[in-house]
Amino acid sequence: MNESAISDDDSVQPDRKQLRLNFKEKFAKRVRRQLLTFGGTLGAIAISVFAVTFLSGFLSQRQSLADGPLPEPPVGVETAEVTRVENYTVTRRFVGTVEPARTTDLAFELPGIVDTVLVDEGDLVRRGQLVASIDTSLLDADRARLGASVTAQQAQLELARRTLMRRQELNVQGHVSDQALDEIALSEVELVARIAEARAALSVLDVRLQKSELRAPFDGRVAERFLDDGAIAANGVPVVRLIEETRPRIRVGVDPLFATQLSAGDAASIEIGGMAFDGIVERLPPDLELRTRTRPVLLSLDVLPEAAVGLYGRTGTVSVESVVETRGAWLPLTAIREGSRGTWSILVLDDVQDGVGVVRMEAIEVIDTDGEQVFARGSFRDGALVIQTGLHRVVPGQEAIDLNDPSAADLLFARARQI
Repeated sequence: MNESAISDDDSVQPDRKQLRLNFKEKFAKRVRRQLLTFGGTLGAIAISVFAVTFLSGFLSQRQSLADGPLPEPPVGVETAEVTRVENYTVTRRFVGTVEPARTTDLAFELPGIVDTVLVDEGDLVRRGQLVASIDTSLLDADRARLGASVTAQQAQLELARRTLMRRQELNVQGHVSDQALDEIALSEVELVARIAEARAALSVLDVRLQKSELRAPFDGRVAERFLDDGAIAANGVPVVRLIEETRPRIRVGVDPLFATQLSAGDAASIEIGGMAFDGIVERLPPDLELRTRTRPVLLSLDVLPEAAVGLYGRTGTVSVESVVETRGAWLPLTAIREGSRGTWSILVLDDVQDGVGVVRMEAIEVIDTDGEQVFARGSFRDGALVIQTGLHRVVPGQEAIDLNDPSAADLLFARARQI
């Protein structure tokens, strides 16, 4: 009986061990499940906190964007101070041709055969110098004939005077009638008249002989030669062309209204072929050119005669300054902008404090321009700061920084750091 009880105890003991092992395994599994559940809960909480934080930041950013964009720093612009004046000086440029003060085509008044031409193209001549002559053979013969006629008539006159003296003595004695005495006296008068007529004819021949010689009327240079020796020269046909070199001048056509502002003696600048000369307004003819409807103006050039040789016939540019009496101001060409219906405007920087101002628009009327600036009048005030660059970057009412202000750089840097 004891043996059977012992055997039962031995069989029960292993069962207890197995139960203990099973309990430990179940407890460990339960602990692991609880740990996994706790870790998942913590992860879910962390994910929820991250999601809430992200969504809060996103929503606040959307709200800030809905409220408006972040403020931008004012734009920097360059300005120029406007100064009003009562008048302005304008430079007008005109194109003209250089010409000599005097040009003459020398010709014979009387027809004849050219005996000799003593000058050629390019030769300098002095006033009174013989240039050409025609054959005077017929004139010389005619003069000789008239000279002989005068001599014969003078002899007849002397005979008539002596005869008259004798007849007067005989008339006193009663040997000669009064009729015969009158005939002798009147024949003397007739001879005197014929001698005067012959001498007048000689004077005419002397003039014709004088006009058979062509002489220079002034100091100049032969520009062109038209006839040679032996040619038949009709009256008025030019033999040579003579130009005066001592006073070259340039002829330009100007607007009739502008011509009224000029007067003789006004200074001008003249450019011919890249060379600059000083000029003076010499003449202002009152008539207008029919083709161009301009008024001619003649200006003399201050140049030596030898330097003027190559200038004749060339084209030159004349620059004349004149004062226009009208109130306005010079503005940079880059500062103006075109508006609607042909109007013009500028942008000015107004209410400037510490280098920062407000952009305003002012209407202007353009009066004149020199290519780089415009002279205009308008609603802007004297001393206004006109914006001359970057007009496309600003609009009226916008704040802008004057880059010409000494504190502009520091102000831009400070505004950038705030943003």
